[in-house]
Amino acid sequence: MTPSIVFDPAFLTELEESTKYEMWFLEAVYDLAGKPLFLKLPDSLIYTPSENKPTLQASMSGNIVIGDWRPGLLKAGAPLVFVSAFKLLDMLMERVLLKNGFPPNKLFKFQQKILRVKAGIQFPNFIESRAWLKDRLIGFYETLEPLRGTIIHAKQFSATNGNLKVSSSRGGVVWPEVTITGDDLRALAIQFISVIRYVDGSWTIDELREKTLRRKMDVLHQYHGLSTLGQLEPYHLTTRIYREVASEYRIDIKDIRTYLAGKYPNQDTFFDLRIILAEKETQTIASCLVPWSTIERSGDLFECSHSDMIAFSSSIPDDILPEKIMKAMFESPAV
Repeated sequence: MTPSIVFDPAFLTELEESTKYEMWFLEAVYDLAGKPLFLKLPDSLIYTPSENKPTLQASMSGNIVIGDWRPGLLKAGAPLVFVSAFKLLDMLMERVLLKNGFPPNKLFKFQQKILRVKAGIQFPNFIESRAWLKDRLIGFYETLEPLRGTIIHAKQFSATNGNLKVSSSRGGVVWPEVTITGDDLRALAIQFISVIRYVDGSWTIDELREKTLRRKMDVLHQYHGLSTLGQLEPYHLTTRIYREVASEYRIDIKDIRTYLAGKYPNQDTFFDLRIILAEKETQTIASCLVPWSTIERSGDLFECSHSDMIAFSSSIPDDILPEKIMKAMFESPAV
């Protein structure tokens, strides 16, 4: 039996150091273009304070600046984005190979590295314990490497409106053209950054993040060459409700889940719950944000004391006007 390899802090530090430039570059280039890789959206499902009827709020992110060079950055820079994303995957594979005992002087050719990875090596536990993830990362490595080689060493590629068209030219043979859309480039960057952050401990995996990884694998299946996993698109939103300050709170979670299931039947929904607490006597409000993981554990009914609720205190969203909340909740409508 092959002894287990310990991926110690030194390995994690080396992985972080070897990938930090590409990580920074990919996030920076998408930020500059007004399309951040990791978005944080405002409250999306809002129950009105007076009647508690749900209203869906659409959220969009955009950046239009006349005469600005930044929106065109991704359109012209698609080849560099692809090469940088692949470099993240390559650095992960190379560090894992070194940890498996392969000497550095034997890892200077991609074909050598790919053959060794496919022959069977031990990965860090985050990857090793997920065969679906390990197999698809290896698939990416084998499939994308010839395209990377063409961009670096040949001329059989073009970039138009953020889409990349590449023909592998290994061995003097030009293979059929592969189109990598701007959306797929973004998904590849997100996927490889995410995997490294989970491996090096920067992020902690949970059910939502695991399903997001699985869904990205399905979206990108043509680039790893394996079957899809059948993962619905995870959709994470924040639901906002209003309550008068009380000693105890009982919130019907089943009703919210039923509403979301009807609105998003083809998505796997997760929601944080923001409770806006209004104090009639002092005419003040407070915001408490209960994470989805707590909501999931609560079953159909979320019950919480006021002291426990305050432990979830968060900043009040900018769109909330306290005077309007007070009027809606505590003033009787005109007859």
